[in-house]
Formats: sequence, C-alpha cells, structure tokens
Amino acid sequence: MRTSKTTVWLSILVVLLAIMAAGAGLLWRSPGEPFAFTTLRDQAVQIYNQGVYRYDTLFIGAGCGL
Repeated sequence: MRTSKTTVWLSILVVLLAIMAAGAGLLWRSPGEPFAFTTLRDQAVQIYNQGVYRYDTLFIGAGCGL
C-alpha cells in the first residue's frame, strides 16, 4: 500500500501545528497575581492566574490535587 504525498504533507503540517500549540501553551506567560474566587459551593479559593494553570486553584496548579 502506497501513501500519497498529500497524506505525508498533511501529517507533517499537523505535527508542526501541534508543536506550535504545545509550545505556546507552555511558554506563553501572562502577567497576573493570584485572586480570590467564590465557587458555586460558596467556598473561597485562590486562583493561580499564570501560564497554563491560569484558571486553576493554587492547590490544583501545584499538582497536589486530582
């Protein structure tokens, strides 16, 4: 079975775009300070507000929670 040139080039394009998306997610830094947020269960939590974990709590952003 032969693979077409179009399939090979599209596969390479998908890989390159995936690398760019992953790199942007890991390296894009947004300035910000942690801020308080009230959850739907009326609990106050601190939101990390930086990088990939921008909208996660400090506990989840540190990798301690599941």
